[in-house]
Amino acid sequence: MPNMLVAPRRLSVQPRDRSRKSQSKPLPRSKERFRLSALEALAARIRVCIKCPLHASRTVAVPGEGRPTAPVMIIGEAPGKKEDQTGQPFVGSAGKYLDHVLEGTPFTRDDFFITNIVKCRPPGNRTPKAVEIDTCTSDYLSEQIRAVNPKLILLLGSVAVKKMLGISSVDEAREKIIERDGRKYLASYHPAVRFYREDLAQKIKKDFALLRRVLRKLRTANGRE
Repeated sequence: MPNMLVAPRRLSVQPRDRSRKSQSKPLPRSKERFRLSALEALAARIRVCIKCPLHASRTVAVPGEGRPTAPVMIIGEAPGKKEDQTGQPFVGSAGKYLDHVLEGTPFTRDDFFITNIVKCRPPGNRTPKAVEIDTCTSDYLSEQIRAVNPKLILLLGSVAVKKMLGISSVDEAREKIIERDGRKYLASYHPAVRFYREDLAQKIKKDFALLRRVLRKLRTANGRE
C-alpha cells in the first residue's frame, strides 16, 4: 500500500536527505514505526475528509509532512494556493523563508513535522471559520501532535495562536516559550505576512532568530541524552 501521508511520488514522513545523521536521539524501531503508522492513517483519513465545507472547494487536502519523530512541530494556519495544488505544506514563499532561516544550522525542514490548523485551503485564502478550525483540530491535529510528541511546537499566525494557546493576538505570545497542557510553544506571525505588512517583517525575523537559539539548545540536550 503506498504512503498516503503526502502527495504522490514524495515520501514526506521521513527526511528527503539521509546523508547526515539525525540531530535527535533515535527512538526504538517499534516506537518509530508506531508513530509513522499513526500519521499515515491520519493522512489517509484527511485526504478523503468531508466533515466541513472546505472539502467542496479544495483541490487536494494537505495532511502535513516531516519526520514522525521530529523534536519540533510547525503549525501554520491553512494551505495556500501552491499547497492546495501539491498536497504539501509550506512549499510557497513561507517554505523558502523557513529554508533560509535554517541555513547555517545543522537542521533542514526535514527535521520538523509541518502541518496546518486546517488541512484544506479556504476559498480565496480567507481566514478559516470556527467550525473548520474545530473540526480539523479535534479530528486530526490533536492526534498528529500526540503521534509526533514534539518537544516544541512553533505556531505561525493568529489562527494557530488563538486555537492552541487561547491568546487573542500573536504579539502577546511572541518572544517566549509558553507551556500549555504539558507542551512547549513558540509563536510568531506567518512568514507570508511580511510581504504585505512591512511593520511585521522585523518581528518575524526576531522570532525566527529565537527559534534558531532554541534549536541549538535542543541539539545540545539531545547530545547529552
